[in-house]
Amino acid sequence: MEALEHNLDIQVSRHTRDVRLTDIVFQQSQFDPTVELGGRYDRTVVPLNRPIFGLGGVTRGSIPDTFDQNETNFRLGLKQKLLTGGSYDLTFDTKRNSVAGSTSFLFNPAYASNLLFNLTQPLLRNFGPTINNIQITLAKNAADVEQLTLLNQILSVIAQVEQAYWELVFARENLKVARATLQAAEELLASNRAKVKAGIMADVEALQAQAGVANQIEQILLAQKTVLDQEDQLRVLLSKSEFNLTQTTPLVPLDPPVQHLQETPLKENLEVA
Repeated sequence: MEALEHNLDIQVSRHTRDVRLTDIVFQQSQFDPTVELGGRYDRTVVPLNRPIFGLGGVTRGSIPDTFDQNETNFRLGLKQKLLTGGSYDLTFDTKRNSVAGSTSFLFNPAYASNLLFNLTQPLLRNFGPTINNIQITLAKNAADVEQLTLLNQILSVIAQVEQAYWELVFARENLKVARATLQAAEELLASNRAKVKAGIMADVEALQAQAGVANQIEQILLAQKTVLDQEDQLRVLLSKSEFNLTQTTPLVPLDPPVQHLQETPLKENLEVA
């Protein structure tokens, strides 16, 4: 889990996959309905030129000094693009009109409302869900590709970790073998020196055994270096980029190598093949 969490390639691939999934939602959003809501208020005040007081039988206050009109408009709309290539637009608007202080209108205030439905559908160009759904299909295909890329990155990291782990196991086992071989070479050298001292073996045999000990010491040094290299490689895969590779804490594998191979029936092998 640490290797999958800290791997930069997986993080980039996961982020790219999420972006592609967002593209699907973005392409689908062009077919979402849109609600429009609007309103407007207008007031018109105009001074009136009324007759002189007392002339023509007109008395003061029989007509207003100003023309005060108030108009309120409210609009509600719903529109949507369809997968068939068409679109519809549903609009409802209402208006309220009133004149202050006026008794000459039949309705004051007066109301007027309209309901309009408009449907547009092309019959040739851009007709049908196939052509109109193409961007969504492309976005889904791109998301599928990124999902497979992410899966490939995950499987690749898992394989690298497993390989590094078992190479570390092999290196540690090889170090054990080198140490056992050194012990056997040292025992052979001690035996040959005793025989040379007793006069029953030539000096060259002891020199050859001594050379064998020196060779095994070199093999142990090489095996120790291999163990350290494999530990560093495993740390790189398991840890963050800022992990300090100079630390000396050894990595000890917990799972031993398989000692017994499980035989599978011939029929099962043929089916798998």
